[in-house]
Amino acid sequence: MIIVAGSHTEILEDTVKHPADARMGRKRHTTTAYTLDEIEWSNPGVVITNLKFEGIEGIEFVGRIRRKNKKQYREVPILALIEDATRDRIIDLLKAGVSDILLCPYDPADLRKRAMYGRDASYAGMLREVDSDKVRNLPDIPTQNDLNDQLLKEDVLKDLEDPLIRVQKREEERRKAREQPSGGKRSLITYDFKHPSRVNKEQTRTLENLHYNLARMMAASFSTFARQIVDVDIAFVDQTTYAEFIQSLSNPSVSYTYTIDPLGGPAILDFSTPVAYAFIERQFGGTVGRRPGERRPLTHIERSVMSAITTRALADLEATWEPLLKIRISDAELETNPGGDPNWPREVDARLSRIGDAEMDIAVLLGRKRMPLEEVLNAEPGTVYDLEKPAGMPMEILVNGTLFGYGEIVVVGDRLAIRIVQLLKPGEMKDF
Repeated sequence: MIIVAGSHTEILEDTVKHPADARMGRKRHTTTAYTLDEIEWSNPGVVITNLKFEGIEGIEFVGRIRRKNKKQYREVPILALIEDATRDRIIDLLKAGVSDILLCPYDPADLRKRAMYGRDASYAGMLREVDSDKVRNLPDIPTQNDLNDQLLKEDVLKDLEDPLIRVQKREEERRKAREQPSGGKRSLITYDFKHPSRVNKEQTRTLENLHYNLARMMAASFSTFARQIVDVDIAFVDQTTYAEFIQSLSNPSVSYTYTIDPLGGPAILDFSTPVAYAFIERQFGGTVGRRPGERRPLTHIERSVMSAITTRALADLEATWEPLLKIRISDAELETNPGGDPNWPREVDARLSRIGDAEMDIAVLLGRKRMPLEEVLNAEPGTVYDLEKPAGMPMEILVNGTLFGYGEIVVVGDRLAIRIVQLLKPGEMKDF
């Protein structure tokens, strides 16, 4: 994550000349207040600034960052782009807390290389510990090489390829691959979902960098819904099999499946149940941390709350991918049991096809109540019985008298209907 700060950020356009550079996860701010907030929210790899702000000196802006009593502010690298640099001004900037300096006019490749380090959150690793005596011995008007010798580790940028050239090469290779004649022989490799090929580290890192920006956007969206600060961070990026992922989900889960065009195929977004119930409690003014006493699917009202949150999260996902690929997310649906029964034999489909025309009685149990015979005999039109089931709870669905799943009552046209929200595994079904 990179933060670009200053009132005249057009001088930083060298970092965005190529569309692929948007993958760096860049955020631009023109005021000190927004920049300070963004540092706390995003924990960026570097802050790039031209030190030009309205109503405040650039050196004071740096001082405000360093005076904040939080780790993000103390440790974030600050790259200053300055004009007409003198030795005294450089000494003042370093004392204030600037980590690196790039003199204007600068080589755009130098800025892109530094931005790449910031994107990878490894900027601090290329900085040298400043020797104040050597800095005081700089020429009155130092050159960029003079500053690099004092601030950067030896040859840290020399052997690094310009990210723009690297991206251009990669896109040229892809263009040639697309233009390959269709009549040519192309090898097909069968993908084994049980033992998938490992994603290489470069691809994994690209996905991680891309979703740093998504984490920041989700933090802002979730904070709006929860009406309090919500931190979102990437715990890890890993490759797993479908079965392992499904087994890691709770049951019932709060998982949304959706389709991504033009990539095709389904994707899944899962909210852990504590997170989901925290959002629901905050939405209705409750206390975060309260959860239902029993494991159950979301009620209709709870589903509407999570649906709004999911819609915003998926919109953030679309915006994250837009600089790289224009995607459209559709067909988002809640799945309370995405995995179904992993032990259900595949041959069962063939067996069921032979008896598929057999009719079954389906009943929806609104509720139950035990009462004395006398109360039953005294019943009359207008009598109301409490069914002892909380409002909003899902209804039991019975198939030939056996509990098959749970659903919610809906209206289709002028008729009542049942929408299934959970299906039970064979071992969980029981007679009523």
